Amino acid sequence: MTTIMRARDIFSGLNPEDEQAPDKIIEVRETRGLAAIVEGFERFFEIVTLFGETNESTYDKALKCIPDRSRYNPVEVEQFSLLLERYINRIPKCEMHGLYLSALINRGKDRRFTVHTGRPPSLLVYTGSLGYYNARKIITIEGDTGYSAGHYMSGGVIIVNGNAKSPGSGMTGGKLIINGDVEGDVGWGIRGGKIHLNGNYNIKDINLRADGSPYDGGKIYHKGKLIVKKRVRVG
Repeated sequence: MTTIMRARDIFSGLNPEDEQAPDKIIEVRETRGLAAIVEGFERFFEIVTLFGETNESTYDKALKCIPDRSRYNPVEVEQFSLLLERYINRIPKCEMHGLYLSALINRGKDRRFTVHTGRPPSLLVYTGSLGYYNARKIITIEGDTGYSAGHYMSGGVIIVNGNAKSPGSGMTGGKLIINGDVEGDVGWGIRGGKIHLNGNYNIKDINLRADGSPYDGGKIYHKGKLIVKKRVRVG
């Protein structure tokens, strides 16, 4: 009963036309699965240290807080992503949103998931680490992502219908498609997989790494044209 009431507090006053893009209105309905997701997230941010904690340890805590895979479905995960903006002022560490969503998706029994991050001036634009450790899921991200979409992914497909910051870091496999513009390092430390860029990018962000070390593997395309097929030391 506490769970349902807590979820209802989050749902109350939701105006879909204000919260979502006008071309796709999704009605957020209170369900037991969505309430379980909300309760897990409430528990998650109570045990996470906001500063000095690695994404790895934060993700491990998210896995312990999400509900059992039998209790939720992709629709409820999508609806939860629409509610996340209500937590922005309470949770300043942007990776928390992305890591919790990643845990829900990776443990979910279905293969296809869609999540929404919003666009400026929505603060959900800063959601980081979406698609963390993705191994087989097909994930569509509607909106911009923060740092490291597809971080450590080893398989599956991630489609970002928006802009991205430093996507594909540590990839070992899979396909990452960015349909907007890219800012920051692209595929930092990539060892496999494919990154497809369909918007603007800076070539220096692809050929250079902060420590000057060479690329290790993987392929990077721009509008279908192969631009990097192995890591090349520059300078």
